[in-house]
Amino acid sequence: GKAIPQKRKHAILKYVTYADVTEIYSRLDALEQNDTEGDSFYRQIIENSQVAFFWKDKNRKFKGANKAFLDAYGFNSVSDIIGKTDEDMGWHTDPEKFKNIEEKVLKGEKTAPAHTKNLIQGRQRDIIATKSPLYDKNGEIDGLVGSFFDITDVEE
Repeated sequence: GKAIPQKRKHAILKYVTYADVTEIYSRLDALEQNDTEGDSFYRQIIENSQVAFFWKDKNRKFKGANKAFLDAYGFNSVSDIIGKTDEDMGWHTDPEKFKNIEEKVLKGEKTAPAHTKNLIQGRQRDIIATKSPLYDKNGEIDGLVGSFFDITDVEE
């Protein structure tokens, strides 16, 4: 409010202004959640990398992947994997081992690059893979991010 000076002694008129700022804060929240220039830059790096990247929720279900990942497995769209686990996809010759690794990552452990085997488009491939926890704004583990590079055809 604001006091308005009056000619009479002791008489003061006050008024109060009311403004609904809900829409303003909604727009600010939307701006914070939208891509910033930096986010767009990093997204381009991930999308154009030859290293396959993927990210999962706390239940080990896919939330996304980059083009190298989709190309490696022969998917046309990320929607082919969203909400699925590795077990749903049948990619591992020893699925329990990979599940245990991801559960450790979801408890805060980071994996060292590991040389392992994976079934990619029906063929066993040699890959180098890593996984790390993903954290939310409050510093809580919200999922995991992983990457792999197929070294099967790399010349020594």
